[in-house]
Amino acid sequence: MAGAAVLAAATCKKAAPPPVEGGGATVPNVKAAVAAGQFYSGDADELRRAVRGYLDAAKPEGAPAGVVALFTPHAGYEYSGLIAAAAYGQLGDRKPNTFVVLAPSHHYGPEAGIAAPTYDGFATPLGTVPVDRALVEAVTAACSAVTAGDAPFEAEHAVEVQLPFIQVLAPAAAVAPFVFCRQDEEAATAFGHALARAIRERGGDVVIVCTCDLSHYHPYEDARTLDGEFVRAFKTFDAAAVTAAVAAARTEIDAPGPVVAAFTAARDLGAEKTLVLVQRNSGDVTGDASAGVVGYFAGAAVK
Repeated sequence: MAGAAVLAAATCKKAAPPPVEGGGATVPNVKAAVAAGQFYSGDADELRRAVRGYLDAAKPEGAPAGVVALFTPHAGYEYSGLIAAAAYGQLGDRKPNTFVVLAPSHHYGPEAGIAAPTYDGFATPLGTVPVDRALVEAVTAACSAVTAGDAPFEAEHAVEVQLPFIQVLAPAAAVAPFVFCRQDEEAATAFGHALARAIRERGGDVVIVCTCDLSHYHPYEDARTLDGEFVRAFKTFDAAAVTAAVAAARTEIDAPGPVVAAFTAARDLGAEKTLVLVQRNSGDVTGDASAGVVGYFAGAAVK
């Protein structure tokens, strides 16, 4: 299941940056793409068509008002592109100034904390997405669990696979990405409060994107049970319910820290409920449920 597999660590040189999508200034210190050609197409035209096709196919009848946070998968687009589009489509014609992307680490353990990048931009075949340095630095200064450092980003795909959706939806938007190597509830809660304060002080239109995949490589029916428990906890909009379900092995997710942080920040920013948009797994997508499957989810937190 190549699209859902963890991307192997690789040497990644910083390439000369392409222009920002939509015609911005050149960004000097750019994180090169590592997932292009593996999790999504490395060809710009093909990638743009694919993302636009997913968004058109998943377009909701009416976008809800007051979306504060989106919850998306981070598998290969052939597995989870339509599911991610169901979340991003909730923005309708809205074009936020900044997307805060909260992602798990697939390569680093808790000793690396919550990583904040020093990059000025992140590259994809569609161009370079600038980093909202002011917001990243405000959160880093306000939360002791956050450490500035690029190593957890170098081979990480979870942040990167969000970027083409952001570039197609809001070409002028910046990103503020954080990789959670540390997943505990205390650190994630502190981060969420710090993020909400920084967003309020920053001003402008900011949307949080929490990227999280569900159970990995269980038989189909077992996966449905595990993923259904996450959906039940998600509906409560209660971070403690999510962490309790994970701790009791009633559910399995790869990003408990980002989910807790997103719930905490979204509540602080006025969100009152969550929306479950799509729950599927790779067996549903491919039609082959004979082997272990990976669970995917799309949701939102709204005012």
